[in-house]
Amino acid sequence: MEPHTTDSPAARWVTLALGLIALALTIGVLAATNPAGGAGGRLKTMLSQAGYLPLSGPGLVITLDDSGDPTRGEEGILHEQDLLMLINELRAAGARAISIGDGKREERITALSTVRCVGPVVLVNQTQMVPPLTIKALGDPERLMAALSTAGGVVDLLRAAGLKISLGGRDHLTLPGQPGVEGGEW
Repeated sequence: MEPHTTDSPAARWVTLALGLIALALTIGVLAATNPAGGAGGRLKTMLSQAGYLPLSGPGLVITLDDSGDPTRGEEGILHEQDLLMLINELRAAGARAISIGDGKREERITALSTVRCVGPVVLVNQTQMVPPLTIKALGDPERLMAALSTAGGVVDLLRAAGLKISLGGRDHLTLPGQPGVEGGEW
């Protein structure tokens, strides 16, 4: 008799679903036994920081688009390295959370995120997006803008490549959580 295997896609989904149910029950029990925070509050904070729950707060909104000038060739097209450069600079400046969207979809950037280009399409966490893209970063808007706007910094490099970029601070932004754990009040 063959041993039971969990290699099938259905078995993996069942295992994932059971794990998420166990996690949700654990969070519920922790929150019920200590509604003022404690372990439930710490778990919620960890899930938010890991990108599973939505986060809100002040931050910076960046709009980035291709140059629109066909004479610039590849240089005037938004590439993954442009986005990665922005993400890294935002993280270094203290951004608490980052997302990328194209007006139809928005993806939270986490430690496991991928950003790749496939022709004119940008893949963020395997989600297809087409410029113009909006990058949102939670954190001190002035500090984030100053980090990107230093002379010879990221904004200058992107503009020198002919890309269109605009930045603006916001008092309140909400970034989505990644699928897998439902948000809400705990």
